[in-house]
This record gives sequence, structure tokens and C-alpha cells, in this order.
Amino acid sequence: MANNLGDILEEQILRYYFGGTVAAVSTTMTKPTAWFVSLHTAAGGTSVESNASWTATELSNMTGASSYSRAAIQMTTITTGGGSVIGSFSSTTFLQAQANWGTVTHLGVWDASAITSTSNVLFWIPLSASVTVNSLDTVTVGNGAITLQMD
Repeated sequence: MANNLGDILEEQILRYYFGGTVAAVSTTMTKPTAWFVSLHTAAGGTSVESNASWTATELSNMTGASSYSRAAIQMTTITTGGGSVIGSFSSTTFLQAQANWGTVTHLGVWDASAITSTSNVLFWIPLSASVTVNSLDTVTVGNGAITLQMD
């Protein structure tokens, strides 16, 4: 399995295929109807699979990032020669930064547009190169830039 799945997605995969009881993060399995991408200044801490670890590094918690919010992204299965790959098939642009947001090192994919007790990080990816977001910059995540492969 990919090593960058959030707890909830791991649990739901295990419950779907094997049933029974696994370390319960949630009690239901519901497919998201929309996906949202987030910007992070670091990996999710010592427990990188938990929602709390990822919300702590999300730009919404950074000083000066008041204009930041998660951006909607469309995800689909991409056919490849080996393994199953999920990827973004649209680009998305975040709101313009109204202050310096800092250096972004990771993207997260969530099942909700806001940080709530029911939003879940599904998976995350490190950027190949960090990006410094200054005041009046816009961040665009390109078509196909987000992928998750399970071999």
C-alpha cells in the first residue's frame, strides 16, 4: 500500500475488503462526493497519518494566512501499465495570498473544504521542490500534479 495514506482511508480500505473490527478511526465508510487540496508548511509531525497532525501544519493555522482556504480538485483513476493510480484531472488555483504565507512543502487531499471534526486527510504528497508564497502570489496545482499509486 502507499505509505502516504491518512488513517481514515487506510481503515476504510481494510473494512471494505476484510470487514470485522480494525482500529476504529470512524464508524462508517462513506465515499467523498468532493475532494479538496490543502497547502502545508511541513509534514504532519510525528503521527503523520492523523488529521490533527496535518491540520497543525496547514496554512490556515499560520499567521497571516487569513485569505487561505482549501481548494476543490477533481480526482479520477488513471490507467497505467502497472498498479492503480489516482490523479487530479483538473488544475486548481488557491485564493491570492494577502500576506506572506511561508514555504509550502506538502499538499494534502481531504474529503472536506474546511477543518472540522469530520474532515479527513485522505493522502498527502511532498512537493518535489518547496514553494515560498509571498503576499499577492497565487498558487496553482496543475492538472495531473497530484497522484497516488498503490502497487
